Amino acid sequence: MAKLFNAVSEPVGRSIFSTALLPYTLGSALAHYSIGFAREDALPLQRRQALVQWERFARENPDAPEVAELAPKVAEYQAAWRETQAERAQDRAEDALGQRLPDAAWFYARRAHRYVDSERVREISQQAEAQIAERRRAYARTLEFGGSGDELERDRDTVLAVLAGRVAPPASAMPRHLRALEFDPDRNPWGAFERTRSAERWRTTRWVLFGPLTAAPERGALGFADYLLDLPWRIQAASLLPLRLLQLPWRDPTPGESEVAVHARRYLADSPRGEHAEAVRDWLLAFERSRENWVGALRVAEGSPGASDAELDVLRERAAEQALQVASAEKRRDLRAQLLGNVVRTFPETRAGAEAGRAAREQVTVQTAHAVQLSRGFLLENPDVAGPSGIDLSPALLDGDPRNGELHPDGVTLIGGNELQIAVLAESGDDDDPPRKLRAQLSDPDLARLVARLEETSFRNSLLDSDDALEANAQRDVVFERARLGLAGDVDSRPEAEARYAYRGMRERYGMVRARESLLPVELVVQGELDSLQLGAFPRLRTPKTTPDAVLYR
Repeated sequence: MAKLFNAVSEPVGRSIFSTALLPYTLGSALAHYSIGFAREDALPLQRRQALVQWERFARENPDAPEVAELAPKVAEYQAAWRETQAERAQDRAEDALGQRLPDAAWFYARRAHRYVDSERVREISQQAEAQIAERRRAYARTLEFGGSGDELERDRDTVLAVLAGRVAPPASAMPRHLRALEFDPDRNPWGAFERTRSAERWRTTRWVLFGPLTAAPERGALGFADYLLDLPWRIQAASLLPLRLLQLPWRDPTPGESEVAVHARRYLADSPRGEHAEAVRDWLLAFERSRENWVGALRVAEGSPGASDAELDVLRERAAEQALQVASAEKRRDLRAQLLGNVVRTFPETRAGAEAGRAAREQVTVQTAHAVQLSRGFLLENPDVAGPSGIDLSPALLDGDPRNGELHPDGVTLIGGNELQIAVLAESGDDDDPPRKLRAQLSDPDLARLVARLEETSFRNSLLDSDDALEANAQRDVVFERARLGLAGDVDSRPEAEARYAYRGMRERYGMVRARESLLPVELVVQGELDSLQLGAFPRLRTPKTTPDAVLYR
C-alpha cells in the first residue's frame, strides 16, 4: 500500500509547474507501478527471510504445534522460491545469449531447467548449443591445411590487395590472420586506440545531442513498455542541449575513456618515439589531468620531448602531494613507512617529499601500537564517553576557554595497552598549530568501562542516524575485546594487528549536526532534477528498512 501511495503522490507533487500534464503523469506513474509489480520476484526478500526462519523453527522444534500450521506456507514459499531462481537463471541466460556468450547462456539455461522445465528454457539451451557448434566449426576452419607454396603466394597477393584496400578480405586463412592481427590490441595498439577513441567520441556526441534518448530499452515487453512511458520526459530532457554542453567539461571520465587510455599506454610503451606518439601522449596527458591523476600525468609528461621544466615542476609537486595522501591513508604502519620512503626517494625536491620524510621519522620515533582516535567533536556530541562513565576528562578541557586548557581537535587516542594520548591546544590557542600531547594511564576496569561505553554509544548513534554508521574494523574489535577481558596490557605489536580508527562527530564530517530520524511514518520530500528542470514537493510513506542480514537472502 505504501508503494502505491508513493507512486501516486510523487507525480502529483512534481506537477506544480505543469498541471496540464497531471493526467498523463498520474497514468504513467500507475503504469510504472504495475510494471514494477509484474517484475517483482515470485518470492520477495522479506518472504525469503521468513521462509528461512520458518524452516529453522521446524528443524529445531519438530513437535511444536505451530509446525503443522506453517507447513502449507512453507511449501508455498518453497515453490515460489524455485520459481524465482528459475526466472533469475532464465534472465541471465537470455542476457548472455544476446551478448554472444553461448557458454554462459547454456550454463544458466541448465540451471533454470533444474527448477522449472519450460519451453523457453529449452529453446535458449538449443540456441546456445547451436552457437557453440558454430564457434567450433569456425575454429576448425582456421586449422585447415593451407595448400602448397604456390597457393600461399597467391594468398600473399590477396593480402597485399586487402591491405591496399582494393579488394574485400576473402574467406581463406591468410586474410583472416591479417584481420586478426589488425584488430589485436597487443599487436596493433594504435588501431585499437583509434577505434575506441572514435567509439567514445560517438557516444559523447550522441549524449550531447540526444541526452536520455540514447538509452536503449530493457529487454522484454515490460522493458519496452517502460521505455515508451518515459519517452515524453526523455524528449523533454533531450531538448536541454545547452545544459549538457555546460556539463560536458566537468563530466567524470567514462569507462570508454578508460579503455582508450589502456590502448594509449600500450602504444607509448611499444613505440615511445612512434609516428603517432605525440598525438597519443597529448590525449593521455589531458585524460590524466581531467581525473586529477597527477602521478600518471607526470609519468606521461616526462616522456614528452617538448615538455617544459615549469610544467614538469608543477606536475611533480601535485604528484608528490597525491602520493603523500595515499601513503598517509595506509592503515598498516609497515606499508605506510615504505610508501612514505618511496615518496621521499621519488620526489626529493618537493614540499610533499620533505613532509613525507618528517612523517617517516616521526613514525619511527613516536610509534604506537594502536591509534583509535576520539576526536573533540565526537566527545562534545557524546558527553557520556567524555564524562565519568567513560574517559572522565576534566570539564575544563571541553568548555571552549583556551585560557584554562582546551582539548585539541585531535582529541583523545587509545595508543595501546592501558595508555591514552590526550592532545591539548598549544600555547598559541590555535587549532591549526601542532598540539601538546599528554599521556595518561587507565586501570583495567576503567579501560573496560570506557570501551563498553564507547561501543554502546557508537552503536546507538548508528541506529538513530544512518549517516552516523559504525564502520567495520576487525583490528579495532580485537583491541576492544582484549580490553574487556583485561588483556590490554599484553600488546600485540605486529603491524597487521595495528588498530587505526577515528570516531568523529557529525559536525566534523558534514559541517552540521543533523536532526535524529523522525518516528513519523510519513516524510515530506522536495525533489528537483537538473537534467529535466523539474521541481516538486510531495509526501512519502516510509517503507520498512531492510535488516542487516538482507544481503544473505538476495
